[in-house]
Amino acid sequence: KNALAKLMATENIHIEHKKVSTASFDVKNRRLILPIWKDMSNTLYEGLIGHEVGHALYTPHDEWMKFCEEKENKNLKGYANILEDARIERKMKIKYPGMKKTFFGMYDSLSQRDFFGTRGKDLGEYGFADRLNLDFKLGVLAEVPFSDEEKDFRDRVLKAETFEEILELTKELGEIAKDESETNMDDMGCSAGDETESNEDEDVEPNDTAPFPIPSPSNEENPEEEEPDYENG
Repeated sequence: KNALAKLMATENIHIEHKKVSTASFDVKNRRLILPIWKDMSNTLYEGLIGHEVGHALYTPHDEWMKFCEEKENKNLKGYANILEDARIERKMKIKYPGMKKTFFGMYDSLSQRDFFGTRGKDLGEYGFADRLNLDFKLGVLAEVPFSDEEKDFRDRVLKAETFEEILELTKELGEIAKDESETNMDDMGCSAGDETESNEDEDVEPNDTAPFPIPSPSNEENPEEEEPDYENG
């Protein structure tokens, strides 16, 4: 699997397997971190690799760091994460057509395990950013509701070609979100904090280790109650 990741990324990226809550990619140090989860299928593992390799290929480090360093963008990094995830996965599907099936299988598996913590909840009550995140990742598996105006914004994101376009859309999303209740970025796995070293003695990572992680499960406080047993979060 390590060879697969390096081959797809077309570079000798550093790969680590750790007890972390989710996969992540450090765009600066070119380090791909993969979680150690119980009962991880090949499709799930390959999907995580495909997603993070997408950041290795398409998320520019310098532009990302410049965006993060600007004070006015302090609360926008999570939104950028959501939109950039959609862009890089679309590009991965184009570059590697087989990833379309892999991504669908990965998110289907995560959905069945209620990885996103949405089971039994009314998605219409979620904030716009959360609903975008669920729609980009789950698609028809979730049937996320949108107004016509929201659909227009979503479609613009899905057509974005460059990272610069994503950042412009991020600022627009930030303006929209001002009128909503606060989005729970931690539950949705959209935190985009600075890189931190993992603490393998703890069950759950205190912070995400790179700018663009896959969604973290919202049931991290009681991981033993869900299947599979995510002892790492």
